[in-house]
Amino acid sequence: AKWQFVASNGVVEAWSSNTATPTLVGTFTSVAVVPLDPGNPLRFVQKDQLDGRPGFYRGNLRFTNLGNTLRAINAVSYDDYVRGVISFEMPNTWAAEALKAQAYAARSYAYASYRGVARDYDVSDDQADQCYAGVTAEGPRTDLAVALTAGKIVTWNNAPVKTYFASSSGGYTKDFGCWGTRVVRSASGTWICTPDASQPFLAAVPDPADRLVSAPANPRASWSVTFNSSQIANAVICAGGPNIGVLQGVDVTNRFPVDVGHAVSIRFYGSAANADVRAESIQSCLGLRSTMLKLAPF
Repeated sequence: AKWQFVASNGVVEAWSSNTATPTLVGTFTSVAVVPLDPGNPLRFVQKDQLDGRPGFYRGNLRFTNLGNTLRAINAVSYDDYVRGVISFEMPNTWAAEALKAQAYAARSYAYASYRGVARDYDVSDDQADQCYAGVTAEGPRTDLAVALTAGKIVTWNNAPVKTYFASSSGGYTKDFGCWGTRVVRSASGTWICTPDASQPFLAAVPDPADRLVSAPANPRASWSVTFNSSQIANAVICAGGPNIGVLQGVDVTNRFPVDVGHAVSIRFYGSAANADVRAESIQSCLGLRSTMLKLAPF
């Protein structure tokens, strides 16, 4: 059976497309689509999909109207979900143990992200959470990794762990205490991290293997960008700092752990003012890939 769903006037219109002329069957607050045969994934085509290729998804699909935009929600088992994640987060040619590690991470992240039955969904299908493509992402090697880790998640003190991961750590992972608003001003005015003793699994640790990865295997293992003085000055203002004027110097020695970790804050020296701003704010304003950075002479 072929159906077309359209978000309009705050509801979801369901159109039967089994004849030459689609027929409006009804309007609903949401529509659930369940396969007659669970072994046959649902075929889903977005009208504005650039490549025109259909997506295939295991489990059920539910369509809702969000601001007159159609939202598709895939309800799927954790293991089938992980089958649709691994190859979109890691090359499927990597070693079997790496694929198994990714399976543990993807499943644990999803499990720990459960938000309750009152919420429409738990995770997004992009980098806001994890990249997910349904059946399109499945393959023999990644499916085997899922099978060998089936139903298993990472826990701490019998509670599921939200297993964050990244394509590259820069040689050192970032301590949870250095994320977002956990970076605060100390009594002396210096930006500092506030580590969380209750989540030791999110502490900063060295990752020496990251520095051994060749560029073709991981193009994000190293990167470089160039900015001029005015771009830096605008970024400082964007990050909540003053107008520093003409850039005269930069200091990135405030790191956690000291000397080896990610930058906590960056101090800028200018002709009009000096500024010490959170590294994550500068990262956002300049579009940097990471706060694990160093400077080239200028």
